[in-house]
Amino acid sequence: MIALHTSEVFGDLFEQAVQDAFEPLFNLAGESELLELDDEKVWSTKNKAAKKFVKEIRSLVPDMNQSSTDTLLRSFEKAIDEGNAPSERALLVQEISALAATGADGPFSMERAQRVSRTMSTAAANGGKLEGWKQSEIAKGKKWRSAAGTRTRKTHRKANGQIVALDKPFKVGSSKLMYPGDPSGEAKEIVNCRCTMQLVLD
Repeated sequence: MIALHTSEVFGDLFEQAVQDAFEPLFNLAGESELLELDDEKVWSTKNKAAKKFVKEIRSLVPDMNQSSTDTLLRSFEKAIDEGNAPSERALLVQEISALAATGADGPFSMERAQRVSRTMSTAAANGGKLEGWKQSEIAKGKKWRSAAGTRTRKTHRKANGQIVALDKPFKVGSSKLMYPGDPSGEAKEIVNCRCTMQLVLD
């Protein structure tokens, strides 16, 4: 029962840290796209998309054993108790994995923490961009743009140039992604993704 409570508290704190770190990027990307399409539009920050994004991001971090969860929980509590600013607390999303790994069975390395943080950034930027297009009521579709270079996955290179309606997912490998980095997709298609997407007006 105590373990369940600890896990639930950790989940809430993790989501708050993710929100502090990545929701501003989501909103910035969305507002920028919206104003570029129609400078008389007002970006709505009170939208369900941003909240849904924060919850979906939680899936990027795998389940942890009790020891790691306890370590993670203590570090979040320490940051909050000390009154750290949101930007400082946000660093925990990246650095906390190293703290969790101090235990013999910790599942994280700093490299993995950075990978999760990078993946979250891609998801926030592209997710916000999509929401901005939706709020414009002008955009009709979206086009997948693969990152250049040999590190780009074959499935992502194959998806390059794919055009779909704004409310339809891209087909990338065996996944259906609303945007590059979409946290609802399979990890093999979103982790470390550097792709972006382009607006289609007609």
